[in-house]
Amino acid sequence: MQAREQAASAAAERRRAALQRLAASVAPAVDSDPDRLLQPIASGTADAEVQGTAFRSVHGYTAEQVVRDPRFRVLEALAAAGPAARGRTAAAGDVLAGLAAAPRHMMTSEQRERSLPGG
Repeated sequence: MQAREQAASAAAERRRAALQRLAASVAPAVDSDPDRLLQPIASGTADAEVQGTAFRSVHGYTAEQVVRDPRFRVLEALAAAGPAARGRTAAAGDVLAGLAAAPRHMMTSEQRERSLPGG
């Protein structure tokens, strides 16, 4: 019995020593500076332009612009027509290729502010 207990305690001691070596090898090399926790981080500082607005500016098309696009309307009509209309993909592709894209309207910052709630 005593041999088993000694073997178990020796194994536990080896395990503790191995864990201490592992902890020492992966410990961060950072100075102890409690004030560092109170400093702002890069992800927390926003652009001056974005501050005060609920959302970032749109980089692309708005939902209204997509719905106004004739290509979207044709695709929507084809989807509503069902599988028979979708089977004619070459003809639908020719129609879509012939349609011009709706001109993209860029908002000025003043227009964007007026379009926001409370603006």
